[in-house]
Amino acid sequence: MLRSFGLLTIAFSIGYSQSLTTPQALAPAWSDEIIYSHLFRHVNALEKQADERQQSAGSGEPFRHYYRTKLNLSPSAELDLKNEARQYAAEVAPVQAEIAARIKAFREKHPKGLTAKENLPSAPPYLQDLTAKKSEILQRHIGNWRISVGGAESARLDSAVRTFVSPRLQQISLTDLAAPDSEEK
Repeated sequence: MLRSFGLLTIAFSIGYSQSLTTPQALAPAWSDEIIYSHLFRHVNALEKQADERQQSAGSGEPFRHYYRTKLNLSPSAELDLKNEARQYAAEVAPVQAEIAARIKAFREKHPKGLTAKENLPSAPPYLQDLTAKKSEILQRHIGNWRISVGGAESARLDSAVRTFVSPRLQQISLTDLAAPDSEEK
């Protein structure tokens, strides 16, 4: 599924204090793609924090088992989630780097941006293909995790993931974001 570049920026906060009992009707209906891409990235970020904490003679365990606690995961489901998250990150990184390089090249070609007379062109086919590839990688890893935890447990975990992650996502428009070159000094 093709997503417009830059139109949806999602923020995920580990410190967000909203309870799990928040009615789903109040939260936007986020797609699996958005929810699970953030879940996988957050799992990897927590693993990195745990490693850093352990290297500084601290305990990384609260970071390592964050989702086991929050989603009530079994040790094997937690391990499967971490493995899928790690594999997803490794597979999607080169695709994301290619997307970033293509966007950077476009911006270099238009250093002052597009004028009011110019319309933002639709995404070229190569960016559409890269975005579709990124989506396929994610869908495969979501499917792998669902298969690894099994039928009823998969449905329970999918519901828990949606309930836990959805309230922590936020849509931000492009006008809310400052251009990298326009930061105030």
